[in-house]
Amino acid sequence: MRLLNVFILLSVPYVLLGCSTGKTEFFTFQPSNARSGSYGKTDLSRDWNNPKWENGITQGLVSIVEVNDPNRSRALKVLFPKGSYSNSSIPGKIQWVLDFAKGLNEVYFAYDIKFDSNFNFVKGGKLHGLAGGKRNTGGKKPDGLDGWSSRVIWLSQGKLGQYVYNPDQPTNYGQIFKYTANGEDIVAKQGKWYRIINRVVMNTPRKHDGIVQAWVNGELVLDIRDLRFRDTDAMSIDSFLFSTFFGGDDETWAAAKDESIYFDNFLISTSPLAHP
Repeated sequence: MRLLNVFILLSVPYVLLGCSTGKTEFFTFQPSNARSGSYGKTDLSRDWNNPKWENGITQGLVSIVEVNDPNRSRALKVLFPKGSYSNSSIPGKIQWVLDFAKGLNEVYFAYDIKFDSNFNFVKGGKLHGLAGGKRNTGGKKPDGLDGWSSRVIWLSQGKLGQYVYNPDQPTNYGQIFKYTANGEDIVAKQGKWYRIINRVVMNTPRKHDGIVQAWVNGELVLDIRDLRFRDTDAMSIDSFLFSTFFGGDDETWAAAKDESIYFDNFLISTSPLAHP
């Protein structure tokens, strides 16, 4: 297993991840600019362009908290109650959708993430990512015309990866692509901040030339260039799916105790994003 070092934001040059140098960020969310306390519907509407629905906000599972860190003053905290998982009766899904103003063929996103210091990863869970159309998840296999999604995931022992819903997945559930470097799994340590960047490029309709790339703390950990997301150019990248929970759809995936993950520095762009 490869344990990535915590990143530190210092006054050093930025490395641009990708091949373009244009800066076209069209969404940012910095929790350090928000007030501390419970994160409610008014906050969600203001910061995320008035999502049509949400899970977890009404249940009080999201808050802005002060953090003791030289690189940030606050972070967005999500709480997963003990026993919660994807389909549990205990509320434990934190989800909403940021709809884009128009469909796009290439998008980058980035966010910082920290698993709490005593976080039990159990068997794994879902994290945020890009999507299009009906944003297929939850065992709804895409057909090339309805939708797709590409989210970050955590696996047992803190391994990280990508969870991609595409028409060529072998089962009804999305394909898992582990994050690796030099042949070793990328493993997140509890209590440490990581910067995750994703790039998704739509395929030419009916061809296998779609791209998903991922970087963790500036290191390329995933580079897939033969995906088929769509069979029509009416399909695109049209949303960011804020989606995190334990599971898995049975209690073997459930949070073993109350757990928390912290997020910061959300950016979405049509051109490469910088990593310090």
